[in-house]
Amino acid sequence: MARTHTELYRRYEGELTTRRLRFWPLVASGVRIGVKKKLPLLLLYAPVVITTIVYSFIVYGKYAAEDFADTVGIGPRGVAGVFAKNAARHIQVVENVMGANVTLRWFAMLVIAWFGAGLFADDRRLGAHLLYFSRPLSRLDYFLGKFLTVGAFAALATLVPGLVICLFAAWCSPDWEFLKEEGDLIWKSLAYSSLYIAATTCVVLAMSSLVQRKTLALVGVFAFFMPLHVLAKVLSSIDKRFQFVSLFDSLQRIGNWILGIDNSWENQVPLSWAWATVGAVCLVSLLIIASRLRRLEVVA
Repeated sequence: MARTHTELYRRYEGELTTRRLRFWPLVASGVRIGVKKKLPLLLLYAPVVITTIVYSFIVYGKYAAEDFADTVGIGPRGVAGVFAKNAARHIQVVENVMGANVTLRWFAMLVIAWFGAGLFADDRRLGAHLLYFSRPLSRLDYFLGKFLTVGAFAALATLVPGLVICLFAAWCSPDWEFLKEEGDLIWKSLAYSSLYIAATTCVVLAMSSLVQRKTLALVGVFAFFMPLHVLAKVLSSIDKRFQFVSLFDSLQRIGNWILGIDNSWENQVPLSWAWATVGAVCLVSLLIIASRLRRLEVVA
């Protein structure tokens, strides 16, 4: 006997066995849509490319100076060799990696905001979520599809530059000295960049889930990051520990700890405070996203 269901929405109760990576089509389509507009790509990634090239050549100058100092040895040109050796000694690859990340953090935030602000908002405005959730797609699959879409663009802005600098240092160093002595810097750079991408992406997607227009989500992102960063700078004039108020400064504190960099101001900011800030921001953002996606799943 035929059975007719008159309710507007019934939660899918079958077993999802058609595809393991059910979020992958969302990632692939999101990346294809993102790369269609060439002008935003040029404006957003041009500073990233320039910064990566500059810091890579600084690393090249370090090893070139060391090679020059070893070549001239002792003699009339020995004074120049001493100066070159001293200059090279003050150039550290790890500081260049962190310097590139600090320089690019605002550009990386712009990349994440631009490509992530409209992901949930545009789906709500256009009703695309009705199609997504009519398929055997869970809320987690939907979230991962959007999260990894932003992560793909964000990786080009913050993860790839650090990796390029490390690989450039490995290639320039004699007898692969960098890999032998500082090879762990590669995975440390990847760990810090991944943490930055995860924290910032959670904030952007949370803003996108609250509104129905990309422009409003962009305003919300800047309204979150900028005032807190300015407030942290003002409060830090009283006590350096208040820099933990800024998500960017908290991430930098954690990044310095991961990379093993010792800065004067970070010693006055407890590491636990920085982790608490990043953890609280990520937790609140994920709770907001989970709540909004639960509402989106119920098709009315």
